[in-house]
Amino acid sequence: ITSNPYDRSVWMCTEAGVSIYETATHRWRYIPQALPGKSEDIAANGLPPNPDCVAFNNQGVAFVGTQCNGLAIGYPPYKSWAVVTGPWNIPLTPFGKGLPSSLINAVLAGQGGRIYVGTDEGLAWNSGKNPFVFQYECGADYAARIKGLWHPPTGFKMPSRSFLNRLLPADH
Repeated sequence: ITSNPYDRSVWMCTEAGVSIYETATHRWRYIPQALPGKSEDIAANGLPPNPDCVAFNNQGVAFVGTQCNGLAIGYPPYKSWAVVTGPWNIPLTPFGKGLPSSLINAVLAGQGGRIYVGTDEGLAWNSGKNPFVFQYECGADYAARIKGLWHPPTGFKMPSRSFLNRLLPADH
């Protein structure tokens, strides 16, 4: 649950989409999610399935994190959404461009327009200038997860303990 600074409405992510309580009119509004596997639903309203968390920047742009479908970005009046997704495979490097995963655990709108996105594969953030361009850092457990793959990449070497200690403590 969070408040939208644009219109002071209260937004809640639910199993079926986003419920919005409009404080000015004391009414509920609803943004339905697309049904899983129904690309025409995403094309119609753009909100991917399984919204899980939401944050707003000072201009009222909504950033909705989903459980498996990336980050949905909506501009007032929230009739259409753009989606930023991560790769299907785990990142093989501790740093990179984009989202490290499409499973979003948390979203935070920071100062200067920055957006921070917590995923199951690490933390992503943008510069505040372009809401669609991210970079990420994985946690210190990224290398152990790569080593544990059924077929780890040929030639992958575990980084030193001192290098791993400079990363986030864990991906989640």
